[in-house]
Amino acid sequence: MDVTDIAPLSSRFGFRIRGVTRRNQLAPNTSQIIAIDQELLTAVRLIKCGFGQLQQMDGANDFYHLPLLALSSGFERYLKVILCFRHLERTGEFPDSDGLPRGSKGHDLELLLERVRKE
Repeated sequence: MDVTDIAPLSSRFGFRIRGVTRRNQLAPNTSQIIAIDQELLTAVRLIKCGFGQLQQMDGANDFYHLPLLALSSGFERYLKVILCFRHLERTGEFPDSDGLPRGSKGHDLELLLERVRKE
C-alpha cells in the first residue's frame, strides 16, 4: 500500500500526510486504518453512553460509577487516537507500542491531555 491508496481514508479522518512519498516512508496499512477506525468508534460510543447514563440519573438512582467509567474509558481512547493521528501527521506512520503511554500512565487522563496540548 502506498500513500495514494490511503488518500480516500485520510480524507475521511481529516488528516494529510505531509512529506510522505512512496520512496521515503510506508503509509499505514489497511489493518492499522481499520483498527484506528474501530478505536475511534468505540471511544465515541463510550462517551455517548456515559453522557446518556448521566442524563438518566435521578434521585432514586445515584449509581454514578458506571457512567463515569464509560466516560473515562471513552476519553482515554479518544486522546490516544488523537496522539496516533498527530504521530501519523508528523512521521507518516502510526506510533509503535512505545509511542503511547503505558501502564498506569496510559490511564492518566491529565497526562494524556497534556501530551495532546503539547504535540
